[in-house]
Amino acid sequence: MAKTYVAGTDVQFTSADLCVVNMVYQGQTYENLTPKRLFPFNDKNKYITLLDEDQKEVAIIRDLNTLTPESRAVVETALEGFYFLPKITKVYSLHEKFGLFTFDAETDKGRIQFDMGNLHYNIKRLEGNRVLFRDMNDNRYEIADYTKLDKKSMRLIYPYI
Repeated sequence: MAKTYVAGTDVQFTSADLCVVNMVYQGQTYENLTPKRLFPFNDKNKYITLLDEDQKEVAIIRDLNTLTPESRAVVETALEGFYFLPKITKVYSLHEKFGLFTFDAETDKGRIQFDMGNLHYNIKRLEGNRVLFRDMNDNRYEIADYTKLDKKSMRLIYPYI
């Protein structure tokens, strides 16, 4: 089955909800599509899949820069909502009780406390010094470069990364 790639003025996107868009392409309207990055860690503006409510792929945007400014803004807003990713800038404490780890951290969105289960499964070290965390509610947090954290923060997280 051939993939459908959309770009330029051939496609129009409008907002349907926080992370959902509607698309008009070749005279047909597709509602409630969820844009997701196929390669979320490499290039955030390229290869965006558009999934219907059954998680079936409807189309792919090869590059957001090929869309009209209005459509691009709609898709970017939906992606920002879906990929909300606070950046951890400081770790105040990390406590473990009965296998549940509680983090108290400062992020670029404010101070937060979150719980994690298995740290080795829910902490991913990525290229460079980037680290991703996933909490018990499937929320994600990022440290862009753990080597730039203060000494106490590094001492708290280093054994787990």
